[in-house]
Amino acid sequence: MTKLTCLLFCLLFTGVLSAQTYSSEFGKVGKDDLELKSVPDDPDAEAVVMFDYGDSQFLRSDNGFDVLFDRSTRLKVLTDAGTKFTEFEIPLYHEGDIYEVVRDLEAYTYNLEEGRLVKTPLDMSTVYVEKINEYWSVKKFAMPNVKPGSIVECRYKLTSQYVFNLRDWEFQWRIPVIYSQYTVHINPFYYYVFRLQGAAKTDVFEKYEDYNNSHPLPYAVTGKNDTYVDVVYKFGMRNVPAFRDEEFITSVNDYIMKIDFQLAQVNMFNGVKREIMTTWEELAKQLSKHEDFGRIVNKSEKAASKIFDLEELQGLEVMDRFNRVIDYVKTNYSWNGQNGKYASKNTDRLMKEKIGNDADLNLFATGLLNAAGIEATPLISSTREHGSIQVDHPFANAFNYTLILAKIGDKAILTDATEPMLLNNRIPARCINNKGLTIDPDNLQWIGLDSRVPSYYNTDFKMNVEPTGQVKVTARYSFTEYEGFYYRNLLRDDKDKIEKNLAIGRFDFDPASVSVENMDDKKKPYTVSFEQEGQVETINGKIYINPFLSQSLNDNPLKQKTRTYPIDMTYPKMKSYKAEITIPEGYEVSYTPQNKSVDNEYYSLFYQSFKEENKLVVNMSYLFKNAVYQPNMYTRMRLLFNDIIKLGTDKVVLAPKSEETSSTTEMEEPKSSL
Repeated sequence: MTKLTCLLFCLLFTGVLSAQTYSSEFGKVGKDDLELKSVPDDPDAEAVVMFDYGDSQFLRSDNGFDVLFDRSTRLKVLTDAGTKFTEFEIPLYHEGDIYEVVRDLEAYTYNLEEGRLVKTPLDMSTVYVEKINEYWSVKKFAMPNVKPGSIVECRYKLTSQYVFNLRDWEFQWRIPVIYSQYTVHINPFYYYVFRLQGAAKTDVFEKYEDYNNSHPLPYAVTGKNDTYVDVVYKFGMRNVPAFRDEEFITSVNDYIMKIDFQLAQVNMFNGVKREIMTTWEELAKQLSKHEDFGRIVNKSEKAASKIFDLEELQGLEVMDRFNRVIDYVKTNYSWNGQNGKYASKNTDRLMKEKIGNDADLNLFATGLLNAAGIEATPLISSTREHGSIQVDHPFANAFNYTLILAKIGDKAILTDATEPMLLNNRIPARCINNKGLTIDPDNLQWIGLDSRVPSYYNTDFKMNVEPTGQVKVTARYSFTEYEGFYYRNLLRDDKDKIEKNLAIGRFDFDPASVSVENMDDKKKPYTVSFEQEGQVETINGKIYINPFLSQSLNDNPLKQKTRTYPIDMTYPKMKSYKAEITIPEGYEVSYTPQNKSVDNEYYSLFYQSFKEENKLVVNMSYLFKNAVYQPNMYTRMRLLFNDIIKLGTDKVVLAPKSEETSSTTEMEEPKSSL
């Protein structure tokens, strides 16, 4: 008897959409479909999914079974911005001789023009396939003649030889969904575990044995004229609210309402059972012996003597050995931008081509570290975009990246060999996630992948101001840790990129003044300096200056009123701004914002201004002490951002000494942002 186990991961979503009757048949557009103008519970919705049906079933093939996935989707565009949801993508898996094929694709756009329904078919010549990595590609197409009011529908069949990859199903989109349904036909030969995320249960759930469609067992194997039937599971959700992901989120995959499937067991025609998913310990054993994982480490360790004088290397202090190996791989090998937990090539080929995915480089570096006398273990993980790991359930497909855990004295150091500009005892920001698993069958460990070291973004402006409002600015930016890594890679010493990303808007930029420090010394702050000239606002002889020249935060990234998932900033971070304004002859400070100081266990905010001889000095800094803040902190964090914006965008006023001045008097804000 076929079994399907349900593992529930619950986040509560609520919402009710319109109770109108909409057509659920492909190709038939009803009156209510055409009259739908907005979603009652979501008036800001840019579009709405009217129905989304998926169906997966197994078909006999020369290789045993293929999976046939059938999908039919209809949505309505409500605004100009909603047209982006009519650009479709179909992910396709391929590995060796195993591949997936899309067939019977058809799609149409419907528009009501002068009282007549006009149907425009998809131009098949515009459909194309984009390769993502060695395992995945995406078939893409955009619908024609789309505008507000358009109804778009598409359907296709996808045949997959990869039964391990039974299609997952997302009930939730970034726009509201009126009805979403997924039907799965499971035969007795495959046992899947599934995980429902984002809801306690589905609105519709049916399970039955499909006796109306029996299938013959192969006589050559069983010696009998027996048949089997599928067990059918139907999952449906009504009125699913839009998932609007704001800033500071790991992955939509962690929170969106969906069902994931994992093949756990195969039951052969002859009665033999083969376990696919058992325990983390079993997974570690399998990987440690895998040709594209554990054996790569072993072969790389043996190859180390071709690269290093091992006797000389092993004579160094352990930290020097560690850095020698990691620096060697970072300097001589390149990451191709592709992720995967398995190596894509053998060690000899990697050493020849000197380019590979993350597993190629990190499994190779693990072997070299072991050869250097450093105990190193590969660690499988998931990138932030791919989603976090659910440690209670051994879903092997949850992992898409391989890191390194190295033991240095009594400390364990996480490292990665793909990013030359990153400190050797750091992992890329894309890998900062909840946990990773060491692949050591004798010492299986879950290792936290969070970062607790703050990264700094410092800005220093020195301004000479003329009574006319003409300002000459010397700007100096410095970045450390992950901020340093990001800006080193983004800017390097390219003057055009520096002007585009750091320069003050509407001010003249002097390329000859650009200075870059510590470009290649990742242990020191990456620093960029340059000069600019521009004009600030003057009204009735008074000079109005934003001390931070509109370079501080000016828009709150937390826009929703409430939030049910954490605020994830990736790593703790601090931003500081300092302005040193030379006061023109005959002028004095007329107004500055009030000083402010907040410091608690979660964050700090500091603002101070003071006069020092003929200069006005204004400082502002804020520190997020945690990388992750739970939903119960959302309102406080939203208010904190409001305070940061208010202080960072407020102006100081310089006035002629002959005028009455006040350091606390409120004033009408000038329209200019500078």
